[in-house]
Amino acid sequence: MLLDEIFGAGNFVTEVIWQKADSPRNDAKYFSSDHDIIVVYAKSEAFKVNGLPRTVADNARFSNPDNDPKGPWWDGDPTANDARFHQGMVYAIQQPITGELIYPARARHWAFDQSKILEIVNGWAPYKLEILDDTDARAELCGISPEEVRRDVPALVLAVPLNEAKEQAEEIYEGGNWPVFILRSGGEGRFGKKSYIPNRLNVPRTLWPNAEVGHNRTSKSEIKALFPGKTPFSTPKPEALLKRIIHIGSKPGDIVLDCFAGSGTTAAVAQKMGRRWVTCELLDSTFRDFTLPRLEKVVYGTDEGGVSRSEGERFDDSPEGLPDKMTPEDANQFTSWLNKLISNDDALKTSSDVKKLKQLAKTKKSKMLVNWRGGGGFQVAHLSKECFDYDDSLGRVMLTEAATGDTLVKSIAANLGFRTIPDSCTSPFDAHRGDTYLKVVEGIIDADTVDSIVGKLGEGEKIVIAGTMVMDGAREHLRKISKGSRVIAVPDDVFRYTKGGAR
Repeated sequence: MLLDEIFGAGNFVTEVIWQKADSPRNDAKYFSSDHDIIVVYAKSEAFKVNGLPRTVADNARFSNPDNDPKGPWWDGDPTANDARFHQGMVYAIQQPITGELIYPARARHWAFDQSKILEIVNGWAPYKLEILDDTDARAELCGISPEEVRRDVPALVLAVPLNEAKEQAEEIYEGGNWPVFILRSGGEGRFGKKSYIPNRLNVPRTLWPNAEVGHNRTSKSEIKALFPGKTPFSTPKPEALLKRIIHIGSKPGDIVLDCFAGSGTTAAVAQKMGRRWVTCELLDSTFRDFTLPRLEKVVYGTDEGGVSRSEGERFDDSPEGLPDKMTPEDANQFTSWLNKLISNDDALKTSSDVKKLKQLAKTKKSKMLVNWRGGGGFQVAHLSKECFDYDDSLGRVMLTEAATGDTLVKSIAANLGFRTIPDSCTSPFDAHRGDTYLKVVEGIIDADTVDSIVGKLGEGEKIVIAGTMVMDGAREHLRKISKGSRVIAVPDDVFRYTKGGAR
């Protein structure tokens, strides 16, 4: 509801499920909570997400059985949906080895236009366009009556006798580097389609497993490493989780805001990722004991945990390549389970068959990467006590008890856009903005006060006098003796509010 109010309900993007637990909690009253929800909003339609890098596991399903010079691929679907509205792409293609007429599945159509498919299948054998008497078959596939189906759509049939086409297609199949439309089942099946490894980042998904972004135990370990002997936070977030969020939603140099600093995880990760950041913490003890020390470690490069280091990726190192759809993680898990199964059997431990199985599932892990060595910096600002408060009964802004002395001066300067003058300077004024100075008066401003302050101005300089009480005639008197200068009453001329707090 708060985010709807701030960004507008129309800017809601999605909910992401983060698997925060790595094991069940048997002390739960009803259910053991395994996940948290990350709510995603955009500021406007201009919002764009950044894709995620592809991993070794993402590419595990790709292989290159035909030695395609373009690289690994996987057998994808050569068809697409909505055949009813794409009748011109529903037709038969003759199989070059078996001679069978192959149609798309019901309600689907070939994914490419006919001229492109003709060019592709000519890579297996010579083809030609030919109108067939297959109206009923095509109508059924499109989900319409024979009267509605187009009758001018030709099929792709062999332009040479089947035995000649078969000989040529089998030679190509054995030789490798097949056309984009492949022949399944050893060359005698239906058509498939080569889908190469995408040359792009992955679109973020809405389910984030803890294997990818860490879990509560991960984050607690990170905090313990930073603050040995302390367990200050019950639900800290792992750096990997914040890294993904920050990566998706921002670019280097952007500003990341975290309204609840806590242990400083968000700011720490933002610093390591080259973002600017703003974070705030209500409790001074938390800030002093945890937030500040952690961010100092990040800047000095002594925080080596979290995303400062990346574990190496596991990759295939087997002699013949891992089976289709088996990832290096799967193979490593298989070897781990196999070792457990044979742990009490000396004969199996030395078995040549078991050794061969381990070789077939052999994987390696790349070296750990160092992502962060320190650098940058930050400024610490402390929020002063509020000097102004809206009194609903009076319908106006009032000064608080804290509105006095240096606190009042700094507040007035900040609200009016002036820069305070350091105490080390001997200036009679409190702040400046170019050749205009500010003087805050706690008490009455009258003609004598104005004369006293203006007398300290240099040639060409102007003054803004802010006072908690302004006598009649003081404003006019200042305008006469110092053109461009003015008197303002505090707080009425600083905050002009009407009843209800609206300016």
